[in-house]
Amino acid sequence: MKYEMDQLLKDVYQQEVKPESILNQKTLRRMQTEEQNDMKKFWTCKKIAVAAVLSCLVVTQGVGAAYAAINHTSILSLFSGETKEIREQAENLRETDVEQTPGSNTEQSAYADFSVREALCDKNQVYVEAVAKPAGDKYLLVPAECWSERNTFYASELKIAGEDTGKETIAQYAKRMNKTCVEVGMWIRADDVASQSMDYQTEADGTLVYNISFENNAKTQKLDYSCDTVVYTPDQEERELKDSISFTLKDQSGKAETLSYLPEKKQTIKGTRLVLDGIDFEKSALNMNCTVKYHTTDPKAQTWDKWIKTKDSDVCFYLLDGDGNEIASEGGYGDDSMGKDGALTEHDQYRTAELPDTLTFLVRNCMTKKVLGTVTVKRQ
Repeated sequence: MKYEMDQLLKDVYQQEVKPESILNQKTLRRMQTEEQNDMKKFWTCKKIAVAAVLSCLVVTQGVGAAYAAINHTSILSLFSGETKEIREQAENLRETDVEQTPGSNTEQSAYADFSVREALCDKNQVYVEAVAKPAGDKYLLVPAECWSERNTFYASELKIAGEDTGKETIAQYAKRMNKTCVEVGMWIRADDVASQSMDYQTEADGTLVYNISFENNAKTQKLDYSCDTVVYTPDQEERELKDSISFTLKDQSGKAETLSYLPEKKQTIKGTRLVLDGIDFEKSALNMNCTVKYHTTDPKAQTWDKWIKTKDSDVCFYLLDGDGNEIASEGGYGDDSMGKDGALTEHDQYRTAELPDTLTFLVRNCMTKKVLGTVTVKRQ
């Protein structure tokens, strides 16, 4: 599942963020119009959990119709389209009474109160439902990702429960409802959180709900995180009211199993200077992390800065099922570094499934969409 280039860029910058890039939301908005060529190329090529974002969008929009029957959303809605086994696993891992220390910035709470409402995790992935509740009916909370375009972004971007906003922009909707737009943002901060995917929706009472997911790199039973929050005061957008929520999660998913696959024979992939070295799957309660290990033989591209400018940096690997159909990835990215002798890695995530002894991957240039062939690997 891939977006066209313009849409992909938009969703990358709005939905997938690095914590160090989003510490100041103004920086993120500048990135939307001042992309650096190398960074743009790399992050678009490596997919950055676009599939996960799309999955969240589909699920949350579907859940919207059921708002009248429930008081608020549930993180389990992210798994509503999965198998019974996955849904049951998610329900068993769900935490509804998250241990947390709330923020203390009283100036911030005059506009919005932030908290972590639900969460769940396994050895591979962490899912957090964090919320911002407006301090009064006069405020419309707007994610910072929409703010710079609030005069052109449709209010439907906010997914307001029970509201048919038609073609109204966010600014038009706020004016009609006699509300003041308040720009807010939140993101997870931890040393081992490299990147995170997020989606948002607005409940009937105006509560802004963020669904945030990221890779579990700590892999410890007790997981400590911070949720940084910010409010930009109305009419003084450069004034940032910052705060933070510290919270702890418990990984109750049990052990993860690692399966290793090697190619039948090592050879250069047709049309490239890339050689597949092997593939590892780390299987946990809800997900499989897939690590594709490969290297470049291009003598002129043995450093990251040189390799990222080659066409080979646009090449990605796509897992196929037994019938030759592409299996949708829940998200993926490529490491922004190069190892010894041109070593590279790509990471993808799939829902838990049984893996056969032999797997086939489609090799495709994700920019031109040209298929370069397939590679077959066998379990060791």
